[in-house]
Amino acid sequence: MSESDVQALREGKPLNDAKLQALRHFTQQMIEARGWVDDREIETFLTAGYTQQHVLEVILEIAVKIIHNYTNHIAKTPLDKPF
Repeated sequence: MSESDVQALREGKPLNDAKLQALRHFTQQMIEARGWVDDREIETFLTAGYTQQHVLEVILEIAVKIIHNYTNHIAKTPLDKPF
């Protein structure tokens, strides 16, 4: 991922790569809708070049991130210096 795309992610700006932007948008929609995304969102994601397997991978990554965050909250894990 380019440095400019990483910066855009941090600043909430659109990514230069349209396919990555579609992934970002779909992931955000999945999180905001708690999995209840409209069929149009899925179709837009698939049209951007992703597959049904990628839909499931997004769900998996969201679940892993939640487990990771919850565990770190309970364990009071200190934040790494780079972050």
